[in-house]
Amino acid sequence: MSPPGSSGTQKEILVGELFEYVRSSRIQWFVGGVLFFAFAIEAWEFMIPSFLLSVLMSYFHVGYGIGGLLLSAPFFGALLGSYAVTWIPDVYGRKRAIQWGIIGYSLAGIITAFAPPTDYWWFFWSRFVAGIFLVLVMGQPFPYLEEFMPVKSRGRVTVYLASGWPIGTLMAVGAAYLEPWIHWQGVILVSVAAMLIWLVPVSLLPESPYYLVAAGKEMDAKKILKRVLGEDLYNKLNVDNAKLKVEERRRGNVIELFRGGLLKNTLFIFFVNVFYSFAYWGLFLWLPTILLQRGLTFVGTLEFVIAAALAQFPAYFVAAYLAETRLGRRITTISFMIIAGVFTFLFASASTLADLLVYLVFLSFFNLGAWGVWDAWEPEMYPTPIRGILMGWVTGAQRIANAIAPVVIGALLAIHGITFTEIVLTIAVSAWISALLALPLPETRGKILR
Repeated sequence: MSPPGSSGTQKEILVGELFEYVRSSRIQWFVGGVLFFAFAIEAWEFMIPSFLLSVLMSYFHVGYGIGGLLLSAPFFGALLGSYAVTWIPDVYGRKRAIQWGIIGYSLAGIITAFAPPTDYWWFFWSRFVAGIFLVLVMGQPFPYLEEFMPVKSRGRVTVYLASGWPIGTLMAVGAAYLEPWIHWQGVILVSVAAMLIWLVPVSLLPESPYYLVAAGKEMDAKKILKRVLGEDLYNKLNVDNAKLKVEERRRGNVIELFRGGLLKNTLFIFFVNVFYSFAYWGLFLWLPTILLQRGLTFVGTLEFVIAAALAQFPAYFVAAYLAETRLGRRITTISFMIIAGVFTFLFASASTLADLLVYLVFLSFFNLGAWGVWDAWEPEMYPTPIRGILMGWVTGAQRIANAIAPVVIGALLAIHGITFTEIVLTIAVSAWISALLALPLPETRGKILR
């Protein structure tokens, strides 16, 4: 393949073509390192209420039904935010969207910490607003990083990004241990402080060159591409004299997700996210409570959760490796989803605590390994001008399940006669349905971003 734009006349170059020549360098490490913390913060935000649920139920004097509602508050907010604010990254930029999300989330978190014990709705609505702003933070890291990465290693490195999730889970467990001393309000304020500290390196990130070209800011894009390519390669490819392009679409317009051959992908992606999110959150949000019902102490329950979180680290690295082999994104994701469902079934039917622990570890390994590749795969299917709004569509689908799952599982737990096995079996079936729905989606390994 000859270098694009190598002649003396101005040629059109797709930005994605340039990234076939890119090698990983300091700028990619910096972008990846900063965005890595997004997943630790997201996991913390969504997992911490489940570890504090008994404390919150006692503080507000409520039962499982209202407890499930409080768990769902940020998910309901994120559901609204997914369709109300996720046009922002395509119109105003990936970086600015994350900055605005951090600021809004932090303000909402401060308000949450002042919720009085007589008003659980204060907690609900402030967490709801936090969820709206958190969408801007958690929806962008995958496409943002992918828009800086070489084609050959894009999938592998982007999956590594998701390994921030178990770190956030472990931080949430640590906060649960500290809760007797700092109280649940202190835990919330710690998360706000972490967000505001993270705002500093986020503000130093370069904007995506793909977004800049889509926004008509070609000169700004070329300045960043010179850093990404290195000056020698930038000059060799004659980028200065080229017209940079991405696929043309109306930026941030959700209708574009259903046009130009994208309808099938958009619908299947939506339902995969609904069912697989139910398979994850339906179990993990209620896991501490479920394990307590199986006879574990509070400390024993947290130890189970720690074991599950630790299993996620090798899961991401194995899945990342497989995603760049002949298996690709599609087969790796589907295989991990199917196996996750199998271990969920075994977890549901386990008769001893030892079996519960073993199956939970393998369940966590395959469940989160699938998530890592899936989240990297989705944005690769879509062109730059609507990649941000696509992540809103994705996040909205996940949040539908996230909002429903705690309430549904909470309601089932409250019904006498419904067994632990029957509840968890519904979660296993949901994982298998996800795998079937992912079958028609296209492979993207080795393809440039549009």
